[in-house]
Amino acid sequence: MNVIQTSFESKQAERAIIGCIIENHVKAISMCLKLGITENSFYHRDTRCIWESALELNKDGIKCDNITLTECVTRKFRDEDLIFTIEGCIEDNFLIANLKYYIQIVRDKETKRIIREILVESVDALPKLKAEESLSNVKFKISSVRTENVSKRPTKDIIAGNVDKFNQSKSKGYTGLPVRWPNLQTLLTGSKPGKITVIAARPGEGKTTFAANLMSYLAASSIPCGIISIEMEEGELYDRIIGDVMNVNISKMDGGDFTQKELNKYKEGGRKVCDWPLWIEDGTLNIAQICSWIQDKVVEHDVKAVMIDYLQIIPSMDGRTGNNRNLEISGFMSSLCNVAKQTGVHLYLLSQLSRLGANIKPRLEHLRDSGSIEQDAYTVIFISPDPQTEKGVFDTDIPTVVDVAKNRGGRIGETMMRFRKHNQKFCEMQTMVTQNGGKVLVETSSPELPEKVESF
Repeated sequence: MNVIQTSFESKQAERAIIGCIIENHVKAISMCLKLGITENSFYHRDTRCIWESALELNKDGIKCDNITLTECVTRKFRDEDLIFTIEGCIEDNFLIANLKYYIQIVRDKETKRIIREILVESVDALPKLKAEESLSNVKFKISSVRTENVSKRPTKDIIAGNVDKFNQSKSKGYTGLPVRWPNLQTLLTGSKPGKITVIAARPGEGKTTFAANLMSYLAASSIPCGIISIEMEEGELYDRIIGDVMNVNISKMDGGDFTQKELNKYKEGGRKVCDWPLWIEDGTLNIAQICSWIQDKVVEHDVKAVMIDYLQIIPSMDGRTGNNRNLEISGFMSSLCNVAKQTGVHLYLLSQLSRLGANIKPRLEHLRDSGSIEQDAYTVIFISPDPQTEKGVFDTDIPTVVDVAKNRGGRIGETMMRFRKHNQKFCEMQTMVTQNGGKVLVETSSPELPEKVESF
């Protein structure tokens, strides 16, 4: 039978899959499902109906052959033409050994149809969108299209890679990207490629500074990274980063109460930061534009980590308010998980907490707007002032608990830090008990940026 094959459908390949199912339904259906075949993979109604019937038989534990499939199709669809299609699939020249290639052809056609549909919809939407916004939406939608996994590494290569990773971690104490503070790095064992770390706190308790400190550490170590800030402008972020780098009191600079020496120190910090592989985007990006920006920076600069500040103020795709925000946040998390996995970037995602009393310890259920934040995050870190520790001589420094509340790749636990709010820096501390039973904080690690470090 001669069947014309186009760029967007292949009736021959679809019929060959049906023929393989009739030949060996256990092997064929298992491989089809494993490689992503669904009813939408079939362009032609007749083969799609037969596929649905074959799945129904398989679900009921009935062997799928010519007779059972014909009976199921007749009962389900009452269409005699489908019976002739079944007979034609059996007579077609196919080989069960080539099933994987038939599936690849059908998946390829399905992917092209999806992309065509995205492009047609985008053309229709062009008059209502800005050109840059339209491009981001198209790139985001196309990057989300399923593709067949034809280049999966052999199991032995995966295991060999893990062994190599463990050998490298033996001397360094971490895998992936390093973490700035030693005690926290011991808990986290590094920031893993393709994963999400959620950093959550109440407003004003230092989550932006904490995450910026992490990015400064990486960028100063020549590890390419990026910051997407929906809340703050680029200049404000550079103030915080330079305050960290040079121990400059940014609040004094803003108030005009600084000396020429302090201004020169700020300029020196600026020159250092200009040489870092750090890119900052401070526009109000929607989720499509965020994912597109990350993908572009990976291609252009091999970025390894991106900070996003912050989740709850990412705007809706349609720019409207009043939508179900929980569902939107859940969708945002799914998209960010996908882009992290696709690019291998580690995402530091900032999040607000629900309103809590000052003495209430943050818990996972306090993550605001969606339970999917806890579910999709690889690591969750809470930052909150320590109500149990006396401030003592710390005038502008805030004793802070950094709580690793969820960690799929390591331990959970707390480490004490001091939030130097005047120069936007977190320093790792150790709580010491005084003779009268009170608590004081003693700095245990230098807050200065390190020499160049390596990631793997």
